Amino acid sequence: TVKTSAEDVYMANCLRKFGIMPMETRDEGNRERFHHFSPGTAWNYNPPGGVSNDWWASHMLNFQNGSQCCSPSSISFHYLQPNHMKAVDAYLYLCRP
Repeated sequence: TVKTSAEDVYMANCLRKFGIMPMETRDEGNRERFHHFSPGTAWNYNPPGGVSNDWWASHMLNFQNGSQCCSPSSISFHYLQPNHMKAVDAYLYLCRP
């Protein structure tokens, strides 16, 4: 067992061994569906010193923030407390016409 914060890299390597390759998960507007931050952080994120000087933003393909940060069909956000999870669920899935 390897202890690391790079579990996503190890998972990708494991899947690749079985012929399962990554695919694009952004929506037709190039907005993310899987988020590394909470909705507010994703919306307001401004890379300190610009995109090229920020590890997270520089590893994103076509980094976007503001109204283009998050797909209406978003699937997950990190760093949410349970009460915030319920609010995000309501905003995404209950407030649609």
